[in-house]
Amino acid sequence: MNGYDALSQAFLHFPQIGPKRRQELLAAGLVSWQDLPEECPPQLTCLRRAWAGINAARRENLQALTEQDWQYFASRLDGRERWRLLVNAWEEAVFLDIETSGLSFQPEVTVISCWDGQELRLFVRNENLEDFLDYADGVRLFVTFNGAQFDLPVLRQEFHIPEISPAAHLDLRWICRQAGYQHGLKSIERQLSILRPADLQETNGEEAVYLWQRWQRERVEAARRKLLRYCAADTIALQKVAALLQQQYGFPQAVRMLPPDIWTGLNQQLPALPDDSAQEARAAAPAAPAAPAVPPESFLHTINGLEDIQARLQRFLQRKK
Repeated sequence: MNGYDALSQAFLHFPQIGPKRRQELLAAGLVSWQDLPEECPPQLTCLRRAWAGINAARRENLQALTEQDWQYFASRLDGRERWRLLVNAWEEAVFLDIETSGLSFQPEVTVISCWDGQELRLFVRNENLEDFLDYADGVRLFVTFNGAQFDLPVLRQEFHIPEISPAAHLDLRWICRQAGYQHGLKSIERQLSILRPADLQETNGEEAVYLWQRWQRERVEAARRKLLRYCAADTIALQKVAALLQQQYGFPQAVRMLPPDIWTGLNQQLPALPDDSAQEARAAAPAAPAAPAVPPESFLHTINGLEDIQARLQRFLQRKK
């Protein structure tokens, strides 16, 4: 590893700088933004006309780096260099994953898992799902896998707001692809020799939908526990993937900070429950009758829904002030 931070070596988002020009900067000894002189070096005459714009970009990026404005970099870095944000913002990164009811049209969010490397936060439908928005307000960087196409749009739909958080966002799916790792998260974990706890090694998204249905219909606690463990495992594994990617690019600090067993916290906070027949029988015992649901087509339901959306939009606007 060299003596520079990762972000200040990102040049592909600068004007007139592509991979070829980047190599020419390196050949001239210009490794980071701090190395760029005010005047264009004589060996880089090809960039003489663009040098004023390059210097303006240098000043703007150094200011954003000083302010740790991760949103600035998340929205500007070239896709081939977005991994660099992970290195600089590692201690503020929160890894996020959701599970849904599985319905193809307007799926409901059932579980949200957030893992910051120290604390695991779980938000569950019909329990504390609404608390997620308050939590998200304090996050500076969310890291997901395919979150740009799935998690974030579904969350915006769930909460009826344009943005779930002012946080920057990195989608690790595309960073993995740039590093040579294809397919889904579980496949990439296997490629990187990440082994999940025994009870979760065969669990997938389809089973997660079934586990939620089983919890809702039969109140089988083991089904709820396994669903939470599965969602949490996605975020913990995602952090390990992110750390290994940084190591691959020459920045091993994140890997060194991880515990030898990344599942220790999960197994302590949410130990697996045996899914035995006795427990199922207890869970299947008749429960108190639930209050009758308001028919979706009713006028009252529509008014309540509109009031709920209005309240969430007001909350969003207050956060933006």
